[in-house]
Amino acid sequence: MRPNFKRLGGALALTMVATISACGPKTTTPSSDGHLASPHSSDMAMNTTGDPDTDFLKAMIPHHEGAIDMARQELAAGTDPQVRQLAKDIIAAQESEIRLMKAWITEREGRAKKGTN
Repeated sequence: MRPNFKRLGGALALTMVATISACGPKTTTPSSDGHLASPHSSDMAMNTTGDPDTDFLKAMIPHHEGAIDMARQELAAGTDPQVRQLAKDIIAAQESEIRLMKAWITEREGRAKKGTN
């Protein structure tokens, strides 16, 4: 049986829009007050560290978490085996990258406390 792509696409599109709105990138550009401001949501800004690399890593974690949430929604409702496998692959990759970014943040913050880069 062939999946109904119109119905699946519509439901997935609505889910993605809701997820992106809630879990999308929280930060994108520095503002004059020392925050990274998102063009999507100014109430989700974060303080900058003064280190663009650390700021990038910290901003990417919620972005990756949003991708994981979307992939889990696909696994909960999706029926196409190829799309479901892609969702599983996305979860594995994004979780791995989140662990890596958190380790790098910890390392960078440790060096910053010691005064070395």
